[in-house]
Amino acid sequence: MRGLDLAKISAAVADYDRTLSGPDLQPSPEALGALSQLKSRRGWRIVIASGRPLRFFLQLGQILGLADAIVAENGAAIHIVRGGETILMDRGDVPMIKDWLSRLGVPFEAFDVILSVGRGAEDIVKWIIAEASADVRMEYNVDALMVLPKAVNKLGGVRMALEALGAHGGFIAFGDGENDAELIEGADFGVAVANAAEEAKARADYITTKPYGEGVAEFIETFLL
Repeated sequence: MRGLDLAKISAAVADYDRTLSGPDLQPSPEALGALSQLKSRRGWRIVIASGRPLRFFLQLGQILGLADAIVAENGAAIHIVRGGETILMDRGDVPMIKDWLSRLGVPFEAFDVILSVGRGAEDIVKWIIAEASADVRMEYNVDALMVLPKAVNKLGGVRMALEALGAHGGFIAFGDGENDAELIEGADFGVAVANAAEEAKARADYITTKPYGEGVAEFIETFLL
């Protein structure tokens, strides 16, 4: 476990689903309130990092009023709230996978860059990637399987967002899912909420006693304010 050195931290990064939200996927007032206090008292940047499409967050006034940046699509779409700049990663071979899925009648959801497929389609997605020799990667997130350009991930997207914000210190990351594990490990200090997947917990420096947004609030109120 790494020590928590607040002098080196300038940002807090949080996943949305089941981290900043409750099990109903609605924003947690406790978590948002704690992050707001953290921002006002310490002047830290706040970044939301999620596998969801950017359009989801652009409709959430509570998030837009709090966050300095949103890293959506598991790192493929970066939105700087002040100024409204959006950066999209190159889609690479993702459109090729989209075409194969369409021809085979496999249900999927297409975001600006990535694809989201039901986890039950894992074997056929793997087969398509092999047959098409596509340079993409898969990322698991609860019951979904995301197909992304090879170099895209949450950690890389967060680093790009922080650079764009001029936040040159370290960051604390909060998460719960398999797709948060790399972000939690790559942060200067990683926190998994109590309901997190085992892979996320295994890479965390701290596991909260409370689940969901209550866990985020617990950590912030105990150690950061």
